[in-house]
Amino acid sequence: MIEKLNRLREAAEHRNIDEFLVTAQELLLSVQIRAVVELALSHVTAHLPKFEAYHPEVKWPRDTLAVISMWVKGESNSQIHTLKIEEDFETPGTNNFSNAVELLWEAVFKEQEPNRRVHSALDAIASVFMAQLVEYWGNRHLAEWQRWYQAIKEFEISGTATPPLLGHGHWYNEPEIVERSKTAWHSLVNEIEQIVKEFDGDHLSVEG
Repeated sequence: MIEKLNRLREAAEHRNIDEFLVTAQELLLSVQIRAVVELALSHVTAHLPKFEAYHPEVKWPRDTLAVISMWVKGESNSQIHTLKIEEDFETPGTNNFSNAVELLWEAVFKEQEPNRRVHSALDAIASVFMAQLVEYWGNRHLAEWQRWYQAIKEFEISGTATPPLLGHGHWYNEPEIVERSKTAWHSLVNEIEQIVKEFDGDHLSVEG
């Protein structure tokens, strides 16, 4: 476990998200899926107020997260076993958040294989981390965000070969974005370490 946690910390420091997610999945496959979903749920739910500040009329994310919370608690429910998202949002980070909710729903109600369920839950966290960064950057460069969003919509219609890059591709490497990203991923390492240790302790106690 120590070697994998060190790999996670190195991936977080270098923002190697693919390596982080692969290693985190290896660690969390030994943990009950409800604990993994609960971890992802906490991160996605934390961003819900930001989403609702932009779109107070959109209710399905809150409703979906409430049903997932019931599942985590072991409460029976028969709601939202299908989820069809057709909305597209023009405000910074909201589509990333919408994707995070959908991924978390898939981890609970769609995927069957343990590795796929953990994968979807971790992808939900990655998507909400991106939502946080995009929302932060987009609000500070709103005109540039709006130009990029319009260019993306035109790209989707025209079907040209290369989509436009947000902030000319440089926004993700701006110092403040780098620091915020590293902080989020390093914090997640600590959370994963705690969950794995708690599960290992409970497992040993039961065996003992």
